[in-house]
Amino acid sequence: MKTEIYDTGNNSELAQFIPITGLNPKTGKEVKGPQWVTIYAIELKDVKVGDFMRWSADVQVTNDTHKIKPPRAGYTVGVSTLPFLSSDKTYAGLVDEVREGNGNNLTIEDHHQATHRSGVYVFKQDFPSVWVCFGVRCYSTAVIVGDYIVVNQDYGNLQIELVRG
Repeated sequence: MKTEIYDTGNNSELAQFIPITGLNPKTGKEVKGPQWVTIYAIELKDVKVGDFMRWSADVQVTNDTHKIKPPRAGYTVGVSTLPFLSSDKTYAGLVDEVREGNGNNLTIEDHHQATHRSGVYVFKQDFPSVWVCFGVRCYSTAVIVGDYIVVNQDYGNLQIELVRG
C-alpha cells in the first residue's frame, strides 16, 4: 500500500461568492443559480478500483457583507455542503457523490457559519484523472435576485489521504 497526501492549502477557495437560490416572496418566482459552487478541488490521477481516500474539508461563509454595497442577505439562508467526484471541477461533470449533501441555516444573528466534513470513500471504478471537489449551495424562501453569501477567504481547505493498492 502506498499513501499520498494532498492539501489545497491556505487561501485556496475557488469562489468568493455563492449566489442564493430559492423563491422570491414578493414575486413568487424562483431565483435560479448554480446547483453547487465548487469551493475546493484536488485532481487525483491513475486511481484504481479499491483505492480509498480519507478526506476532510472546512469552509466558512458569512452574511456579513457590509463592505459590499448594497448589503446582502438580511435573512436566514440555508447553506449546504457536498463532497463529490467530477470530471471537470464542476457539479456539471458529476461522477459520484462522496457523501450526501448536508446543511444548516445561517441566520442574521449567526453572522458566520463554519462547516467541517470528513469521511472515507472507496473508489468503485478506475479513473485516469478525477477531481475531488467540495461544493456549497445557498437557498432561501426570502431571496432577491442577485443576493449572495460570501466565502471567507483563508479559513478552510480540502485535505485528502489517498491510499493505493
